[in-house]
Amino acid sequence: MNLDVDLAKARLFALQIREATVADARQMSEFITPIVQKFILPSCRPEGKALLLNSLSVSAIAEYLSQDYRFHLASNDQQLLGVVGIKARNHLYHLFIMPQMQRTGLGQQLWLHARQSAMAAGGDGHFTVNSALAAVAFYQKLGFTAMSEPRDRGGVVDVPMSGYFPAC
Repeated sequence: MNLDVDLAKARLFALQIREATVADARQMSEFITPIVQKFILPSCRPEGKALLLNSLSVSAIAEYLSQDYRFHLASNDQQLLGVVGIKARNHLYHLFIMPQMQRTGLGQQLWLHARQSAMAAGGDGHFTVNSALAAVAFYQKLGFTAMSEPRDRGGVVDVPMSGYFPAC
């Protein structure tokens, strides 16, 4: 029995998912940045690291929230547990889960919530994601397929993926 996983699953019982606002930008930045530093930056070149970190600044996230991005936050009574963001109703832009909550089903739950929200807003069910190398298997489990081998864009290494997810 893994006590950490059992405690993480217990946190899901008090789970609340809500749409993010500009007022959430600081909390989102502070939540996402250490996860990116741990799981994504190791596969990036220095210029890619700077590019990613700049894209996670409070001002950058506030800008996303004022454009055609829709973010949702998962939390329990005590803390933020996950962030998901969809751009233009068809691109999974961010999906970050607190490390202690990974492998509990929260990532899949947030993806389903964001997908349903995008479809309700007029999305056609076709989605793309630029997966970090460490997350390819997770996105494959969700139903995404790699469109190419890993690529390096400005020092950021990712795998472009796509999937069709008809209305749920």
